[in-house]
Amino acid sequence: MGLIAAAARSWHGSNERSVMRKTVALGLVFLLLPAVGNAQTISNVSGTVANGDTVSLSGAGFGAKAVAAPWAWDDFESSTTLLSLTSSPGDVPPSLSREHVYQGLQALKTQLGYADGSSETLGRNGYAVYNFPRALLNGEKGYIRFWERWSWGVNFCYPDNDGAISDYQIKNWRISSGGQALDPPNIGQNVQSDCNYCCGDEFEPRQWTYRKDGGGTYEAMDYFGPEFLPQRFALPNDTWMLWEIQFQQSTTTAGSYDVWLSRDGKSARVAAYRGLTHLAADPGFTRILLGNWIDSIGGSATLYFDDFYADGSWARVVLGDAATFSACSVREIQIPRSWTDSAITLTINQGRFRAGQTAYLYVQNENGQHPETGFPVVIGGGAPTEAPGQPGQPVRQ
Repeated sequence: MGLIAAAARSWHGSNERSVMRKTVALGLVFLLLPAVGNAQTISNVSGTVANGDTVSLSGAGFGAKAVAAPWAWDDFESSTTLLSLTSSPGDVPPSLSREHVYQGLQALKTQLGYADGSSETLGRNGYAVYNFPRALLNGEKGYIRFWERWSWGVNFCYPDNDGAISDYQIKNWRISSGGQALDPPNIGQNVQSDCNYCCGDEFEPRQWTYRKDGGGTYEAMDYFGPEFLPQRFALPNDTWMLWEIQFQQSTTTAGSYDVWLSRDGKSARVAAYRGLTHLAADPGFTRILLGNWIDSIGGSATLYFDDFYADGSWARVVLGDAATFSACSVREIQIPRSWTDSAITLTINQGRFRAGQTAYLYVQNENGQHPETGFPVVIGGGAPTEAPGQPGQPVRQ
């Protein structure tokens, strides 16, 4: 369950080299996508809203979606995965694991560095790769989301780690136009250790890379928002977090990307960029790396990923935990099978919603617009009888 056919090609990247960057403050950017009233109106839902079941939505204003199914949906419950587990140049290959899961029985596990603190340079790499069906062209869009959980290894900022290394990076995912390095273009999510603050077990997020003024060099944005302050506790240890990345490739100012982070009942847009993503001669976006690289010989971390979804469209359906879109702390992605302006057929992804709970369906169109008011459903079927809780809230395990 959970696999949709997609292209998968192995590739080999090189170790990332440091690049001069200028840090640009993003500031308090935490807006959601624009609501459009009831432009996408669901009038009826038929079928049982339970994991793996088929449900039909009828209504108006859903818009067009040229290919209904996403590029990929993988909950990692099968013995195989759509992601390449053999592409990592590191000595610790990614694998399917039952150690920590967001839902179900399995998740994807990647290892950065060695658990015993070994200093081999090669072991600093560790990632699985999802290859897009093809390289994106100018003006084309993408949307990728997944749950992630961090588990620190050795030589981090614990009080009893006398050998902790200050100010180094973990690169935990990257949308790339080629290799894992910054050139050619990429959208990279990096984090920086906060050992200087002493003595927490978290990292502070930073460095969303982008093209500088249409030129060939890169700059970086730090990000923060009131939902996740203080900044150094934005990405806590042993907590499931939802990443959403929505982007449009462009050789003009029409390019964009937005990144959302959800955890512990909070949800916010933590990065937003408008402008050039590529030069005319650049290759298009071709892949995403889950896990990437650790900038510390002797340090280590284990990253777990679950419920991976990738698509070449911004149109999607989500199941939220609140009656209004802006109040939702988690929006579980649903898997479309057919799509017209007045009807959508889905395979239900229940996520962490429990049978009997009330949830709300939202349809987002290709332009990134969604209604503010959701359509209520009960997990398992029937009429709504209770207010929703926080079923998708990441929990510490």
